[in-house]
Amino acid sequence: MKFNKKGQGALEYLLLIGGAVLIAVIVIALLVGMGSENATTARDRNKEALEAIDTPIPSTISNVTCNTDGNAIVSWTPVVKDNYTFKISENGVDVTPVAPATFTSTTNPVVVGTNCFPGAIYIITTISTTTTNGVTTTKSATSNTYTVN
Repeated sequence: MKFNKKGQGALEYLLLIGGAVLIAVIVIALLVGMGSENATTARDRNKEALEAIDTPIPSTISNVTCNTDGNAIVSWTPVVKDNYTFKISENGVDVTPVAPATFTSTTNPVVVGTNCFPGAIYIITTISTTTTNGVTTTKSATSNTYTVN
């Protein structure tokens, strides 16, 4: 009988150690699985945030008046960022500024050499161009639509 009690104690001891090892393996597997899921989720959220940052913010046209030469004088509030460029359109057609000839965020107001008339519609497009790993991406955003009175 003594032999059986020692054998029973040894078996119980081995079962306890086996149970502890099994629980440790399950906990480690869960931790490793959660860690890789969090890394993927963080990578996806980082990509979404970068795309949101690269999306241009539209400028705002505050006023358009016609001068005696028939040119449109467009007053606007630009959103300034390093990689932003701008273009202006009248009734859906891109037009070239007259004064100054270069259309930048510091050009305010801008004089557009067109046949300005009541009812003409002006829009300023903000363009964002970025290059990452040799790939150039261009995105744009349009301002409010301004109709000449």
